[in-house]
Amino acid sequence: MVVANEVINIILGDGFLKRVEQAGNLMKRNAGVLEQVRGSGLLLGLRCKELVLAVGAGENVIRLLPPLNISDDEISEGLLRLERAVRSC
Repeated sequence: MVVANEVINIILGDGFLKRVEQAGNLMKRNAGVLEQVRGSGLLLGLRCKELVLAVGAGENVIRLLPPLNISDDEISEGLLRLERAVRSC
């Protein structure tokens, strides 16, 4: 219970959910290989123009579930790697 209460305190803390929303918006950057970005915050599904082999969330959709405390640098690196992987197919 102590851990659960601490997690709730962090989530409800000043600016935490706003930061999650900002991070989600960064991840919605269309790298030219996506048809659609679904979801909100950091719970996103990316519908790809090309077939991508990954853990799916539907037809040709990649499910992303990064930690809520992901940094902007980590988002940029992840999107860069995803873009490179899709373009290499």
